[in-house]
Amino acid sequence: MPKRAHDDAIFTISFDQATALRQLVDVVQPVLTRACFTVKPSGKDGVLTLCVDTIDPSHMCMVQAKLECYGTLKSASHQFTIDSKMVQTCLKNVSSHHAVELSAREGSADLFLVSFDMLTKQKDLAFELPTYEEAAERLEIDTIEYDATTEVDLGSFKRILKLGADLEAENMTLVVYEAPAKEGVKGFRIDAAGKGTASFRRSLMGAKSELDGSAATVDVSDATGMAEVCSSSFKIGFLGKFVKAMEQSTIEMRLGKNGAPMLLHYALGVPGSFVRFVVASNCEFPDDE
Repeated sequence: MPKRAHDDAIFTISFDQATALRQLVDVVQPVLTRACFTVKPSGKDGVLTLCVDTIDPSHMCMVQAKLECYGTLKSASHQFTIDSKMVQTCLKNVSSHHAVELSAREGSADLFLVSFDMLTKQKDLAFELPTYEEAAERLEIDTIEYDATTEVDLGSFKRILKLGADLEAENMTLVVYEAPAKEGVKGFRIDAAGKGTASFRRSLMGAKSELDGSAATVDVSDATGMAEVCSSSFKIGFLGKFVKAMEQSTIEMRLGKNGAPMLLHYALGVPGSFVRFVVASNCEFPDDE
């Protein structure tokens, strides 16, 4: 994609289509009212990375996101904080086949967002967005140890959350079992009990072997004779906020022992680009209480 940098630009980044950027903002917006972004080199020539690495305001989860983009950057990195709902509104009005350019300029505190036709380079929408003097509060996500990983069909997981909500179940427990005679192969199960009504359990197929990373099919709907590896409970409404805007087909889950937080890894459909949430067990956002 051709560079459209301004002479006074601190950075200029561009996306061939608005889809990936819109998806990133849509996914983090329910959790981060104001999102702190960092633009920095990706290590690839002419390619930068737009990153989020912070804790949500209520300290219930950590958020990490990376999205590769074309661009120019005058310094080693540049950080800006912006109202995520405002950016979401702007991006929703950008045509899906239009390119998007973000830039910050010397002498201005605003962020500039422009959409334009890739073929004609004709500008369509131009926004000037205010930024805020807020720094990201962060913890190291990569230092957390996990005992089990699974890749789950996103549509199925959303239906499970809806079923739990329809049954008025407040909590959902994710339990990991190890299959006998299959060292390293684990199965995931969801248990939930409705409010004075039915309870249900659902085996999540497609768990990964911790030994070689290969996919395995382990049915743990009846876990008789299987060893429990770990389990954690989560508020159903709390989990719903993280997956609400996700559109890709799968999501990766990682669980640890002793009530360790769960990691949700969501690929954005662009190589090297993702959103991750590290979610505390048995918590809920203040506006859910």
